[in-house]
Amino acid sequence: MTPMKAIVLLVAIAAAAADIQFQADVSSAGVPFVPLLQRCFGSGHAELTLRQDWRQQLIAVKRDINPEFVRFHGLLDDDMSVVFGVGTYGFANVFNIFDFLVSIKMRPIVELSFMPEALASNPAATIFHYKGGISPPKSYDDWAHLISTLVDGLVTRYGLEEVQQWKFEVWNEPNCGFFSGTQQEYFTLYNYTSRAVKSVSPTLKVGGPATCQLAWFPEFFGNATAMGAPVDMITSHLYPTDPMVAQNRSGFVDYVSKHAALAASFGVPLVMTEFNSGLGISEGQDGPFAASFIASTALAVQSVPNLDVLSFWTFSDVFEEGGFASVPYHAGYGMQTYNAIPKLVYRSFQLVNSLLSTAVLLQTSGTVDIAVTVDKSSVVILLVNYNWLSQPIAAESVTVALKGLKCTPTAVVLTTLDESTSNSKAAWEAMGSPTYLNATQIASLTAASQFAPVNAQFSTDGKGGLTFSATLQPYSVSQAVLQGC
Repeated sequence: MTPMKAIVLLVAIAAAAADIQFQADVSSAGVPFVPLLQRCFGSGHAELTLRQDWRQQLIAVKRDINPEFVRFHGLLDDDMSVVFGVGTYGFANVFNIFDFLVSIKMRPIVELSFMPEALASNPAATIFHYKGGISPPKSYDDWAHLISTLVDGLVTRYGLEEVQQWKFEVWNEPNCGFFSGTQQEYFTLYNYTSRAVKSVSPTLKVGGPATCQLAWFPEFFGNATAMGAPVDMITSHLYPTDPMVAQNRSGFVDYVSKHAALAASFGVPLVMTEFNSGLGISEGQDGPFAASFIASTALAVQSVPNLDVLSFWTFSDVFEEGGFASVPYHAGYGMQTYNAIPKLVYRSFQLVNSLLSTAVLLQTSGTVDIAVTVDKSSVVILLVNYNWLSQPIAAESVTVALKGLKCTPTAVVLTTLDESTSNSKAAWEAMGSPTYLNATQIASLTAASQFAPVNAQFSTDGKGGLTFSATLQPYSVSQAVLQGC
């Protein structure tokens, strides 16, 4: 045997020895699988919600992933024509948005922002090209009157039974450049705003401080208590690239869990109204890393109590904080391009959404996560090969052994997402990375993003047992569905 063949043989033996084995009894009681990540998706600012393409993309998300909520900035921006002067309001555009959401059976997390020019203490203080006002109000009473009038209009139009299922969030990231006032001025703003919401009905849900990086929790709750301001939830944001998050596989979920427990100590749930796979990473949400991060996180947060919402930022690249990007794939936030082409992360959300109501196995081995979920005799399995960007990752061979089946499967169908499968960005690059896509190119890339299920080899023992294997490429997500059950 030549030395090279010996080396190859040793590598093969090492790889075989390193196969990851999972075992699950599908007849066991299990635990509820909670669709935390699918509950809400973020967007840009309110004026975009009046666009037809934005609405068509949200309709697709509702169809494919079934979220309950959507959140966006700037409901009170001057481009929404809400405030014409102190005490003079118009809610036509606001009602147009919420009429649409109600019509597709969705609800808003109503971010009460930004400051209309007529009420602003410093009209020159704005953010982004759409000039959202970020100063405190000249008069907190005038601001509170706007809020109570708006909320009363919503209850009148949609009914208290409906609106009390919405969530009202006071402002956006007052600690990260979206508010020119001090921390104490934000707490004053929250006091007036939350009381104004509750003046319409005490059953309406309101919270803050809507900070970035899960900041201000003790200070916020302490000030709200001192002022007698109502708090039904603590809202905040976190990204795995934030500096206080450990840059490893579990760092994001660990930090979320710590702050969910802190919120619990105040007697309220944690509602995270922004997150994604990271800010400033080279591929943004465009490629397989984001898809694997989402699937892995969806499984990991099952063990986090007191977490009510994790809202992905954003569902579409119909988005323009820094101007509207023309390039379809530009390391942006959306899980769809502005042309409505699904990215791998969109498909990952779909696979997570296909998991069933009861998890009989949630386990991690090395870089591989597994969820085995059941509902009556149906079985759906999710496998994820994920690690943080700075950490090592390799292809993994995985074997799954099930027992307790009450059916005889006729097939095990594998649907995989990875660099070469269902990857519309890779197809776009192979096309030459055109900036402006025509209808034929859009159709081609949409087709390239579709699932490509294959039948996996499997064996049964005739006693309710089944075994199958899969190879997971780095940053891949793979769903296994047992057919015939």
